[in-house]
Amino acid sequence: MEIIQKFCDKINSKDRTVYFGEFPQLDKKFTNQLGAILSYSDINKDTLDKLKKDENLRICCMTECTVNAYIISDKITKGNTLSIGDIENFVTNDDTPLSEEITCWNYEGDDLILLGRKIKTEDIPNLRLETIKIKLYQDVTELFKEITEIFLEEWGENKKKLLKDSDEKSVYYLLESYFDQIKDEFPYFVDEGGIRDQKAIGHNLSSFFYKNISLELAITSTNLMNDDDWYNNNYFQFYKLS
Repeated sequence: MEIIQKFCDKINSKDRTVYFGEFPQLDKKFTNQLGAILSYSDINKDTLDKLKKDENLRICCMTECTVNAYIISDKITKGNTLSIGDIENFVTNDDTPLSEEITCWNYEGDDLILLGRKIKTEDIPNLRLETIKIKLYQDVTELFKEITEIFLEEWGENKKKLLKDSDEKSVYYLLESYFDQIKDEFPYFVDEGGIRDQKAIGHNLSSFFYKNISLELAITSTNLMNDDDWYNNNYFQFYKLS
């Protein structure tokens, strides 16, 4: 059907490079070599020294959100589907959301995002509504160094105590509470891919309910991503350049 092809063309034309970079879907080769998650107490000279000694050791920022999405997976065959009526309304009316299930309360126009591979016409009957986790990874090595240098060179001893023994991990709250100058220069929004102007590494998609099931693609909305309580689901983490 022509309307199905137009739908695929419209979804595939979404430009992810504005905020998300190319953001490829990551495989186990990347996730298997992820290292320790850093807490606030790791913002210190020892961590800087580790980075200097090993040029392949880097720091990423992982940002996770949980949303409803229409997905493709050969392991998930049950769940709500899109009707031809939904698809036709979305294609022919620019201000019509694709589905209420993936539309945020503050909908202001087409804000869909496609993650994973591009969608094909033969995928449409197999799209299923699923609650998923999206993990976004960015390389923030230089930003982490900048934060640490500010901590070491500009903070007094009394202020340093706030972080030295802290096991907190949220990067969002770290910037929000302690590093205004960084936050103002590099604001942090999950619907923009994480910390603005940091290099995108890629993303992982997974089912919220079923473990170890890979998803080929997911269609959701950026407003829905931002509406999730993602503020605590982010942290710095070591990783190695391959």
